[in-house]
Amino acid sequence: MTTIKYPFHFKLIYRYGNIPLSILLILYLVSSIIEVTTHWYFLFFTAINLLILVLLNIYYFRIYKLFPFTIYIDNEKMICSNFFLSNRRIEIYHSNISRIYGGIFEGYRVGPIYLFDSKQNITIGFYQQAGKFQAMLKIILQNINEELYNTLKEKVKLGSRKK
Repeated sequence: MTTIKYPFHFKLIYRYGNIPLSILLILYLVSSIIEVTTHWYFLFFTAINLLILVLLNIYYFRIYKLFPFTIYIDNEKMICSNFFLSNRRIEIYHSNISRIYGGIFEGYRVGPIYLFDSKQNITIGFYQQAGKFQAMLKIILQNINEELYNTLKEKVKLGSRKK
């Protein structure tokens, strides 16, 4: 079994990146709220700060829930562990993967890729550009069912033609 982990700097960004950003946005939000009392148009800045703060933290909570930081993989299955603040361990067989989406399969060079296991109704995600996750994706694509593989191959071809 091959072990795939995020490098330290990626792990730091994906696990804790929202904390300093949230602190800055909260400081801007507080100053905007204070300024609303003197200038009404600061309501727009308050709303924008609040929206960015909420969207940022929704994105990070999705990462916390769906992204394992350690994956053990072979030609039959992968074992996902080291989720943020969780001891759960998920075992996904390649034959049970019914959908792969995001990233290169949606026409983007970077971005998260999500795998959906229809038997367990589980979705996990990973960033292919971080660490050895491209090698992991190669193993997965070699072992999924042929119909899904052909669909993904067509998506990648269509995505490369858009550019």
